[in-house]
Amino acid sequence: MAQMLIRGARDYQDRLAHADLSSEELRAQIRDTLNLYLEDNGETVAPQLASFAAFLSFLEKHKDRAAPSIGVNHHGLVVAVWREPGFRLTYEFELNGDIHSFVTEFSGDVPRARDLGRSSPQAVHPLPPKQRAAA
Repeated sequence: MAQMLIRGARDYQDRLAHADLSSEELRAQIRDTLNLYLEDNGETVAPQLASFAAFLSFLEKHKDRAAPSIGVNHHGLVVAVWREPGFRLTYEFELNGDIHSFVTEFSGDVPRARDLGRSSPQAVHPLPPKQRAAA
């Protein structure tokens, strides 16, 4: 049975196909996740195209970063998450191109979350050294 995608799905797929990403492996990971969110099944929220474009633009400019886990929140914003033991950094890609950052640190079983606020992609909170991909 063929997969039914939302109207406009081709726009997302074209942007991904033309993005200057660090690897084809990253492109494939994003494509697989994106296709789940673009299914016209009433169970998922598709990303807003502006948020998806901001996410791709960020990845194009920050090729030194490890591949994040990605999702879409209930507002249709792309959410990227980088994790390591005791630490999680979350970016929400807003429609205007800004990034809303959150850090969660875990000490024992107690998480401590901090909202780092909104900033431009150039001024966004950096990842710790362990989360940077080998150049």
